[in-house]
Amino acid sequence: MTKKRQFDVEASFELDAALDAAPKIRMQANAGSVMTFGDRRMAIDVDGVRTVKESIPLIYGHDLTAGIGHSTKVEARDGALVVEGVVSRSTDAAREFVASSKNGFPWQASVGGYVRDKINVKKGEAYNLHGTEIAGPCDIITAFDLFEVSVVEYGADSNTSAVAAKGE
Repeated sequence: MTKKRQFDVEASFELDAALDAAPKIRMQANAGSVMTFGDRRMAIDVDGVRTVKESIPLIYGHDLTAGIGHSTKVEARDGALVVEGVVSRSTDAAREFVASSKNGFPWQASVGGYVRDKINVKKGEAYNLHGTEIAGPCDIITAFDLFEVSVVEYGADSNTSAVAAKGE
């Protein structure tokens, strides 16, 4: 016959304050500016961006193993793609992003996804993208599936920004 033993255990737990006030992320992930890749020029019409799921990963340098957090809101606002999120990962990349943001590092952003449709603006033609005339040759991406947004040191769209801020 097995004898059952009863133990009285008293324990107390303190929640880590950092978990309660995880830094928020604010990004201008794309400004609709012309980006140059080799001899190709392109711009994204942010009104045609859609997310592949409600919340998307926020990572460092398009490296899926360097997670930082996730989005809580993605929207086209005044010709720019604005992403809000939270630092929800406990990775070296997340810690570096938060620490360097606090020190004023000028992070930029870069989008990762799939081009679904585009307009080819030929040389000698122009396209009005949210009030800015873009001269060809240039591809205007009019439909884009957004899979992730990365914080980067230098984005192809140099008018982007990313910053971590303490919870409000």
